[in-house]
Amino acid sequence: MLVCLLSGLWALASPLFSGPDEPAHVRRAAAISRGQLTGDDPQRDDLTDGYLEVSIPKIYGDARIACFAFYRDLPASCQSFDGSSDNGPVLTLAARHPPFYYAMAGIVSRPYPPGSGSVYLMRLVSVALTGALVASVVVALRKTAAPRLAAAGILLAITPMVLFVSGTVNPSALEIASAIALWTGGLVLVARAPDRVDPRLVALVGVAASLLALSRQLGPLWLALIVVALLVVGGKASIVALLRSRVAQIWAAVVATCTVAQVLWIAIVKPLDTSLTGTELDLSGSEVFRRTFGTSFGRYRELIGGFGWLDTPAPSATILLWTLALGALLLIAATFGPRRDALVLLVLLLAIVAVPVALEYQAFNDAGGFFWQGRYTLPLAVGVPILAAFSITRIPETPRLVRGPLLPTLGAMVVVAHVLAFAQNLRRYTVGYNGPVWYWSHEDWHPPLPSGLLTLAFGAAMLAFVTWLLIPDSEEPMHASTDRVSPTSVGVRPPHARTAPSATGSRAIR
Repeated sequence: MLVCLLSGLWALASPLFSGPDEPAHVRRAAAISRGQLTGDDPQRDDLTDGYLEVSIPKIYGDARIACFAFYRDLPASCQSFDGSSDNGPVLTLAARHPPFYYAMAGIVSRPYPPGSGSVYLMRLVSVALTGALVASVVVALRKTAAPRLAAAGILLAITPMVLFVSGTVNPSALEIASAIALWTGGLVLVARAPDRVDPRLVALVGVAASLLALSRQLGPLWLALIVVALLVVGGKASIVALLRSRVAQIWAAVVATCTVAQVLWIAIVKPLDTSLTGTELDLSGSEVFRRTFGTSFGRYRELIGGFGWLDTPAPSATILLWTLALGALLLIAATFGPRRDALVLLVLLLAIVAVPVALEYQAFNDAGGFFWQGRYTLPLAVGVPILAAFSITRIPETPRLVRGPLLPTLGAMVVVAHVLAFAQNLRRYTVGYNGPVWYWSHEDWHPPLPSGLLTLAFGAAMLAFVTWLLIPDSEEPMHASTDRVSPTSVGVRPPHARTAPSATGSRAIR
C-alpha cells in the first residue's frame, strides 16, 4: 500500500506525457484495447521511420507536450490536453512492442472517456503492479533471519527513478518491479531449497519471472542473467532440490512458455530492429566503443534519477547520498560476506557496465547514435543492493549490524535522497528546473493537488515506508518459519527460537 502511495504521488507530480516516451506508450495501450495488435504502415512519408499508424481517439495524438519536453527551465503550464474523442489515424513508435503490459493498461482505461482521466487510469496500472510485487517480496523477507537487514537491499533497489517510472505509462514499470520480486524471492527460495522447496515462494518467483519475460523486449535476456546469478548463489544443493520439486517443474514450464512466446514476438514483429528508426551513422568501431563506454557514469546517474524526457536529472545530493549508502552496503558485503556472493556481485557490477556497452555498440550505427538509458539496466542493477544485503545476513557480525547505527543511517539517507528528488521534479514542472526554490508558492503549472501538499505527503509516506521496512516489529518472532533449516541456508531463521547459531556462527536476529 505504501509503495502504491509513493508511486501514485509521483504520478500526480509529473504532468501527463512527461514520462519517457509516454505518448507513444499511451497510444499503444489505447490501440491494443481496441483490438489493434500492431499497426499499419503510415500514409505519410515525412518523419515516419519506425512509426506505425493506429486508429485511436485523436486526443491522444493532439495533446501538446513539445512546449516543455526537453526544455527543463520551462514549466509545464503550456501543456494542453485537448482534442476529439473520435477515432482517427495516430502515429506511434511503440506499435511493435510486446503487447502484455499495454493490454492491461488499455483495458483498464476503456470504461473512461478518452482524455486525461484515462491516462491517469493507465498510470494506475503501473502503480498497482509495482505496489503488489514489492509487497509480496517484503512478506517473503519475513522468512529470513534478519528481515530488516535484507529489506535494506530492497530499500536501495527502489531508487527515485523506479518510483518515477512506476508512476507513468511505461512497460519499464512492470519490468523493474518484476525484477525486484524475482531477485528477492529467488534469493529466499534458493536459501531454503536444500531443506524444503516452499510452494508459495516458487509461485512468487514463477509469477515474477513470467512477468519479467513478458514485460519488454529485453525481458528474456534479463531473466536469463538473473536466473544464472540466483543458481550460482544457491549452489548445487539448491539446484538439485529445485530440479526434483514438482511444483518448481510446473512453474518452470510456465516461465518457459512465457519466454518462448516473447521470443517469438520479438523474432516475428522485430521490436528490437534498430534499422527501422533513426539515421544510419558511419563511425569506426573504436570510436563507437569510446563514446558508448564514456557514457557509463551518465547511465549510472540515470539509474538513480533522470526524470522527464531525460531533461530533469536528480539533484547531486540525491546521487551522493545514494552512492554512499550503496557503497557502504557493498563494502560490508565484499569484506565480510561469503566469497561466492562477492564473486557474483563483482560479475553483476561488470555486467551492468558491459551489457549496455555491448548492445549499444552493436546497434549504434543503425540506431543513429546513443539510445541506451539508465532505466533499461535497472532490472539487472536492482540485484546489486538486494544481493549485497542478503550476503550481509550470512556473516557473524549480522546481530551487531542490525542493532547498530547502520540501518537507521541508511534509512535517513534514503528518505532525504527521495524527498530531494521528488521536490526537484515538482520544481521543474511548476516553475522550471532552476526556478524559485519555494516552488509551491510560485506555481505556473498546477498539479492535481497543490505541490506543497504533494511534497509533504510524499515525505510522510517515504518516512512511513522506511520505518515499516527497517524498524523491528514487536511481533516479528511470530513470522519465523516452521521449516527445518540447513547449514547451507542463506540467513534463514531457525524455527521456534529467538536466537540460534547460523551457518556462519552468527545468531539469528529478530
